[in-house]
Amino acid sequence: MIVVLDDFQNLDIADGGDFLLKNLSSVLGETAKERKKDNCTYVMCGSRINAMKDIFEEKKLFFRTVKTYYPLQPVLKDALSRMIAIHE
Repeated sequence: MIVVLDDFQNLDIADGGDFLLKNLSSVLGETAKERKKDNCTYVMCGSRINAMKDIFEEKKLFFRTVKTYYPLQPVLKDALSRMIAIHE
């Protein structure tokens, strides 16, 4: 199972965001072993780079849960045009 949390950084700016993120980090960290057995993967996506860095690097939340960090680079216009042309 794959659970995708899009615009994840918005949790940090929501009312009670710190409380929510700390509790979510704790729950996911505690259940990491069970999720591994169940083949459950969480994907946390966000477009606000500094906000995501604040959550994962500054506040050090989800350190028991996040195994891999994939910063994405902007897609070049030419590359995007080629990808669209291939799939038309």
